[in-house]
Amino acid sequence: MVLLAAVSAKIREYVQSDLGPLQKWKHIQELLVSHNAAYNTVAKADAFVVHHQRNRAGTLINPYAMHSKGLQIVQSGADMSLLQSVCFELSALIP
Repeated sequence: MVLLAAVSAKIREYVQSDLGPLQKWKHIQELLVSHNAAYNTVAKADAFVVHHQRNRAGTLINPYAMHSKGLQIVQSGADMSLLQSVCFELSALIP
């Protein structure tokens, strides 16, 4: 799928704006969804495939640190219902 020039220009406009990073992303995400270039879904962790050596620049995830930080987040009173992440799959047709 090729994005319309107007959509690409609007994305560049958001990126170069004075908005904060989260606001920039929200505007860009809304724009992509409205032009059917992205969609929202719920995906389970086992639906993703990552390269075993190239993921996270080869550092992989430290299981102890991951659980320790997760515990700190939960204990600090984080609202787990607000937990979200974003994933993009790039088309193999994009040069």
